[in-house]
Amino acid sequence: MTTATPPPTPTAPLPPAAVSVLHRLERAFLPLDLVRAVTRYEVATARKAELEAKPTREWSGTDFDSWVDCERTILDSVMVLVAAGRMDLLETPVDPVIRAAADFRKAALRAAALSNEALSPNMADLDADSLAAAEDLMAGARATLAAAGMLHLIGGGV
Repeated sequence: MTTATPPPTPTAPLPPAAVSVLHRLERAFLPLDLVRAVTRYEVATARKAELEAKPTREWSGTDFDSWVDCERTILDSVMVLVAAGRMDLLETPVDPVIRAAADFRKAALRAAALSNEALSPNMADLDADSLAAAEDLMAGARATLAAAGMLHLIGGGV
């Protein structure tokens, strides 16, 4: 007696509705700080897009302050997700300027952690290389932000 094997069920690509449901399901089981970061990112991104749809000459002072707050919220949210290694949770691509600011902040934390050790003669070569790499990353990110006129994201002047 032979049994017929059923034809294989295709698994990819999933329809957009299924992908959306999977994202919501995954988010239900994430740590609260990641859920908060993704939600804040999505809300701030939507508000920023809403503001940017309006000509800047029509912005009020409150609109400008709201836009700056959106930038900060987006950056803070990206920092949480970068630290957790979960940038995959964002459905929209991250603006390269925001990514540069996140890279700068992450590298600055690494450089600060290694800077005290740099003053001692006992600093390992690997740590010295790591410090130099962090400083190079900071310089590159700062140049990207300066070119975009967005140094305020890292506390720098315009």
